[in-house]
Amino acid sequence: EIAGNLPYGSQKRLEIARALATDPKLLLLDEPVAGMNPVEKEELSALIRDCQRHGIHFVFALNPGLDLCQCTDELLAALTAKVRQVLGLGCKHYALLFDELPFLTQRRANVDFQSLAQSHCCAANHLHAVLRADVPASTLMLCPSSTCSRDAMHQTAYLESIGKLLDSAIEILWTG
Repeated sequence: EIAGNLPYGSQKRLEIARALATDPKLLLLDEPVAGMNPVEKEELSALIRDCQRHGIHFVFALNPGLDLCQCTDELLAALTAKVRQVLGLGCKHYALLFDELPFLTQRRANVDFQSLAQSHCCAANHLHAVLRADVPASTLMLCPSSTCSRDAMHQTAYLESIGKLLDSAIEILWTG
């Protein structure tokens, strides 16, 4: 059967199987629980355990998109709930991806923060604290925004701010 004709959950399982066939050291999945039913979530939990047994770091990626322009308490609560749901499945490694944000986000972030970097670090530092409180061995990576690369001056200021404001225990992840 053609993969595109499979049910959504089956398509996700096929994608994961294809990735595992390459014998990876790290498996990063972008919000893998989206659209999954309870049986599929249990299968994901088994996959996380299998990855851990075989020395593969299973990384749950959150891609908050435009939701995180203002880093409100409500949005932080929603991200926290998402992370805690996956913590319940046994996941210990997380990534917060800001690499696909449209350029207009920088302008919207100024409503509550002096910079886009400040908004991103607010979210990352909050999630890191939640993770460490719930599972001390957990890790968080942050993939910075690439939108600032349109202007070298903004890119430098953004990355300098990330370097100053981000908790030093949070790793930087570059997706290119």
